[in-house]
Amino acid sequence: MLGRFARWLGRGLRRLLRPRLAPQPVLATAASAEEVMPPPPLPTTSPRARWRRWVVVRTRRFTDVLAAAALALFAGLAVLVQLGLTGPFDLAVARAIQAVQVPLFTLLMLGVSELGFPPLSFWMVGLTALVLWQARQRLEAALALAGGAGGVLAEGVKLLLLRPRPAPDQVRVTAALAGHSFPSGHTLLYMGFFGFLFYLAYVRLRPGLPRTLALIACGGLIGLVGVSRVYLGQHWPTDVLASYLLGSAYLILLVRVYLWRQQTPTPAS
Repeated sequence: MLGRFARWLGRGLRRLLRPRLAPQPVLATAASAEEVMPPPPLPTTSPRARWRRWVVVRTRRFTDVLAAAALALFAGLAVLVQLGLTGPFDLAVARAIQAVQVPLFTLLMLGVSELGFPPLSFWMVGLTALVLWQARQRLEAALALAGGAGGVLAEGVKLLLLRPRPAPDQVRVTAALAGHSFPSGHTLLYMGFFGFLFYLAYVRLRPGLPRTLALIACGGLIGLVGVSRVYLGQHWPTDVLASYLLGSAYLILLVRVYLWRQQTPTPAS
């Protein structure tokens, strides 16, 4: 039943996708045992070609700098947390967020956070990867799974700092959770998984209502999950901020791997 549903979604997704940039094939050895050389590249001396090449190079450099800066800020924030210097800031911001009294806001925060708890998070990531696989997007499926592994990365970092979660005498705790607080596993999961889906929707879906809805859904979940973790009293604001920083670097890595694999030459069949 689940397989048929995934195949049905995969067929529908294929109709919405733009063609993926095909890698340049590497020609196999000719029958005469003489190596066949690929055709000469097209001229790239036109102003438009030079402009596109300049944009690509600058974009890669910018994302490299952005990832390095995010990692540096994450490391600095981790040191401040370990030294106990963020306590007053965390308490003030957490209480300000919890002071929000808007109808249905609590229900929204609960719903946004619920997607990040197992086993629902496993089903969410796994079914998405299965649909992408059925849509014949093998690379996208693999990297969606890798994006969903962001929560596992957070668990590894938590074991290094062992920061306690907020206590009921400090803030309002909706439901007490086991484990440690820094960084937020939910936020890192959403940055990796929904961040990569946001990128795929932007570059692969044709302009239209499905693309717009996908961008709004993924972007909204990424933005709201950090607020929800603090509002529910299960993380400190610096836990969430750290995950946004680390998740940004992780997302850039996923996108760079995606672009690299697209451009990797493949043998001709």
